[in-house]
Amino acid sequence: MNQAEEWWDSSNIALLPHMKFNVGRMDKVGKSFVLAPPPSPRVSAVRINSLSVPHIVRNGTEESVILDCDYSIEDHERKGLVVKWYFSNQESPVYQWIPNSKPISLGILKGKLNLDYQADVDNYKMKRALQIIRPTTELSGNWMCHVSTFEGEAMKASRMVVFGKYGIMPPCCSAS
Repeated sequence: MNQAEEWWDSSNIALLPHMKFNVGRMDKVGKSFVLAPPPSPRVSAVRINSLSVPHIVRNGTEESVILDCDYSIEDHERKGLVVKWYFSNQESPVYQWIPNSKPISLGILKGKLNLDYQADVDNYKMKRALQIIRPTTELSGNWMCHVSTFEGEAMKASRMVVFGKYGIMPPCCSAS
């Protein structure tokens, strides 16, 4: 370990005899060291402006429903943009879209989405929404939109109930 490494602890504190400096880095200039302030972190501006999920849908009566996740990102955050949708607290996404790529439907949504649907003309927002074809009762649950970039992330969830012929509760369980 050289002398410069001995002056640092694990939390970026310079340990010098009788002095302590909280610094970002130390650069060697000639035979002396220059203490520099830590770089200021960029604040992530990924945010979800609105999440539109139909709260109640009758089984088999709708040709399709739209779940839309309108978000905002700064221009510098476009790199690394990924939009994912999750269903009922599952660890794996049921939908993923990366700009300039085809969206992917997975799990419970496999074969149930119109992958050509575009929610926006903006190349970084066009495939943010789900168009679910003929939703059925197994799609009742919590839907979470997760928007991430290399610099930040945002998520928001809402519940959708798809009810059947007897309403939300089957006849065996309803109150008389």
